[in-house]
Amino acid sequence: MYNIIIFPIIFLFFNTSTLTQNNFSGFVEREFEVYLIKQYWHTAIVIHSEDIDGEKYKFKKYFDGRALIDFGWGDELFYQTPDFDLMLGARAILKPTSSTLRIEGISLPKEQFFEYSEIVVRLPVSKEQLDKILNFIEETFNKENNEYVVLNSIADKIFFFKSKGNYHLFNTCNTWLAKCLSQAGFDINTSIILTEQLFREVLKFGELITLERKDIPSNSGK
Repeated sequence: MYNIIIFPIIFLFFNTSTLTQNNFSGFVEREFEVYLIKQYWHTAIVIHSEDIDGEKYKFKKYFDGRALIDFGWGDELFYQTPDFDLMLGARAILKPTSSTLRIEGISLPKEQFFEYSEIVVRLPVSKEQLDKILNFIEETFNKENNEYVVLNSIADKIFFFKSKGNYHLFNTCNTWLAKCLSQAGFDINTSIILTEQLFREVLKFGELITLERKDIPSNSGK
C-alpha cells in the first residue's frame, strides 16, 4: 500500500511531461556558454573544462584532461545508488536529508555526450555570469579544514562530494540549479522543484538543442 501511494509522487517529482521547442531566437552574443541537461533522474549544469580556472576552483584537479564537467546536486544516498531505489527516493522527497554534490568529468565531445541526454538547453553567459555560477558551485561544497570531502567516486570520473544544505521536496536538484542561475543574474523562479518547471524557465533565455536520448553508458550514475 505504501508503494502504491509513494510511487506516483516520485514519478511526478522526477519526470517531466512533453517539453516542446520554443521560438527563442536572437541571442545576445556572449563570451561563454553553459548547458542545462536532463539524463533520466539527473539534472545538471555542464561547463567547458577550459573555461574553469583551476587555480581558483581547486575541484578542477579531479577532472584533468576532461573536455566538460557536469555538476549536479541531490540526496546523498539516492544520488549514489546506481539503480532506481523506490524507498530511497521516497525518503529523499518526504524528509530533509543530507546532500551531495555530484561532479562528472566528460571526455566525450559535447555533441556526442549530449546524445545521451533527454533534454539539453544551451545558455550563453558572460564572463561575470560564469564566475557567479562557479562561485555558487564552490560555495556548495561542505569542506573540512578547507578541503573537499569525497564521499565516493566511480571510475575516477564521477565524484560525490560532501555538500551543504538538506535535500527535500521543496529543495531539490532543480531548486539548486534555479538558485545557481539566479545568482548569475538570470530572472528565474528560485522555488522551482520539478524538472519541467526548471526547463520551461530556462527556455526564456536559452536554446533547446535536443529532446532525444540514447541509453547512457554504465557507470555514468544518475
